[in-house]
Amino acid sequence: FTSMYEGGDVVTDTNRPAIVAAMVTDVELPPALDVSDLANRRGANGRYQEVAAVSAAIACSWLDVYFDNVVADPATAQAAAEALAASTEWDMLQEIEDEGGWSGAVWEIAAAINGNGLISMGDGGAPTRDDAYPMLGCDSR
Repeated sequence: FTSMYEGGDVVTDTNRPAIVAAMVTDVELPPALDVSDLANRRGANGRYQEVAAVSAAIACSWLDVYFDNVVADPATAQAAAEALAASTEWDMLQEIEDEGGWSGAVWEIAAAINGNGLISMGDGGAPTRDDAYPMLGCDSR
């Protein structure tokens, strides 16, 4: 396994800011989230877990934007849905795709939000917070 990021596979408090900054270079961040928010939190010490934690924070924040605006501001909700759809292109999720199911979970939510799939635990309709948040470990709001 060769990581696309510097610093090897062990993520520490010292190298986390640089690793996280490299992880998100190809990711549109939600308005309420920036790189320092992601890098300054206590994280995992393995690459896979760090990618999962960072991508979850980003995806959950986009889901907040989506669900908060789906009725009141459909254009903003659509922009959030499109940002989530782009997760299939995030290098960090592609890096860990073959190591577990995390990337697929993010992509399944993104597809469902964009009307291109069903959340496996959902009823086949448009996903709700109750459908989406548990799959990614988002806090209920």
